[in-house]
Amino acid sequence: MNFCGSWKYNDKIISIKKNDKVFTCSLPRKSIGMLFNNNLVASEFDDTVQSAGICVYSPIGDGSSFYALWSSIGVRGQLGSGIALKRDETTGFVGEFDVRYFLGRNEDGSFSVKIKQIENEGIFKLSWYTDDKKVFHGIGFLIEHSLAFAWGVTDCKFSFSRFCYRVNNDTEKLTRQMVAWDSAKIESEDYFRA
Repeated sequence: MNFCGSWKYNDKIISIKKNDKVFTCSLPRKSIGMLFNNNLVASEFDDTVQSAGICVYSPIGDGSSFYALWSSIGVRGQLGSGIALKRDETTGFVGEFDVRYFLGRNEDGSFSVKIKQIENEGIFKLSWYTDDKKVFHGIGFLIEHSLAFAWGVTDCKFSFSRFCYRVNNDTEKLTRQMVAWDSAKIESEDYFRA
């Protein structure tokens, strides 16, 4: 899969570049992305934001805990890890979690996270808390059995995108599914090599 390069949708052209372990896209706003399960997942956010990024939670064990893979504008070029543990005995993404994030061998933060699903839309909204104060919010959707999402500080406006690369009859296509922080609908666009 070669996500890098220029892609065209109608009169719109985007360019995707790799920077160490993460990607940037020439979307209307700043972005950060990473590869996950043969997809490029990306967060697009305001230029002035102080803290924003991209993350994927994948189930491990019995489904009551999740492995986190993440990056943020504060650690460009790097990927972090983490663990989210469900507070009750249920499984699945909806509910309350205690989560710890790591960058290398160092802990980068611990939070309470609440995840809810928007009914019938396949969209999940997330909220992170420290000392009962909301510090981050996020939005995303499932990619296979994992929850991929964009996140940022509470006054940050952002969107989450999933880019799927396909080749059909020697034609390269990049399908973009996206959802904005204030939306309840997943939109889709098909890009072709420019």
